[in-house]
Amino acid sequence: MAIGAEMLKERNKLATLTIFFLIVTVFAAPAFCQSAPASQSSPSVAQINEICERYDAVARRITAANDGLRSIRQQMAAQGFRLREDVLEAADRMRDRRDQARDAISHYDLEAATEDLNLAEYAVEAIEKFLGR
Repeated sequence: MAIGAEMLKERNKLATLTIFFLIVTVFAAPAFCQSAPASQSSPSVAQINEICERYDAVARRITAANDGLRSIRQQMAAQGFRLREDVLEAADRMRDRRDQARDAISHYDLEAATEDLNLAEYAVEAIEKFLGR
């Protein structure tokens, strides 16, 4: 439950920053910034909310996968075994890509955030398959 509240705070903080960014862009930006090409336009609030919702969903899956791996790791350690290297690497990738997606979102780089979330989902799918989900 605390994780959900933390994510909600992050999302609200991001929405507030987005509104601030839009206000500053419209009212305080120099003339050369306002005439930037359309391809360099800032993302809309709807786009940011969409990517934040996707991030939240992926982050919840990663949390569940980490919990499952922790349990299996403890069981295996008690028997003197370790998790397979490919599983450990997938776990590292999913966490790294989640963190990179969060950073990309905070910099309003939704293209990079989308790519990072795609790769995080691919890694979490491998972990979920290993866990039998």
